[in-house]
Amino acid sequence: HASGIVHRDLKPRNIQLVPERDGEIAKVLDFGIAKIIARRLEHVSVHTSTGEMLGTPLYMSPEQLRGRRDVDHRADLWALAIVTFECLLARRPIAADTLGDLILAVCLEPMPQASSVARVPAGFDEWFSKATQRSPADRFQTAKEMFDGLSAVLS
Repeated sequence: HASGIVHRDLKPRNIQLVPERDGEIAKVLDFGIAKIIARRLEHVSVHTSTGEMLGTPLYMSPEQLRGRRDVDHRADLWALAIVTFECLLARRPIAADTLGDLILAVCLEPMPQASSVARVPAGFDEWFSKATQRSPADRFQTAKEMFDGLSAVLS
């Protein structure tokens, strides 16, 4: 994000844990539908149009599902919150049989509390709620802020 790139398709398959000398590091893969927002990268070709649905709907933020032009890094943070929920609870927060039902649930229905599904660390419900606010302005604003919040919950 600091480099001016929004991935737009964060999901478990696009996050790889790689062994490092001091443990593991997460690497993000497949930047095929990434959005370039940095002026210094404007020469990079991106072939997308406003109104196109790009990404994996199960992990898409409300603004992505609506085809909004102003999708930014906070959509990636939404997706990362969904991945985190799924990693912790071994299920996605929203179960929908059709794309329409999924869009309605993400855009209109309250996000579930993880604690209603399983035991989770104290504070996780609040972290997840903040991470999945419908308005990007109400979510965590940076990956570091999101990480620091989750670290505090897990410590």
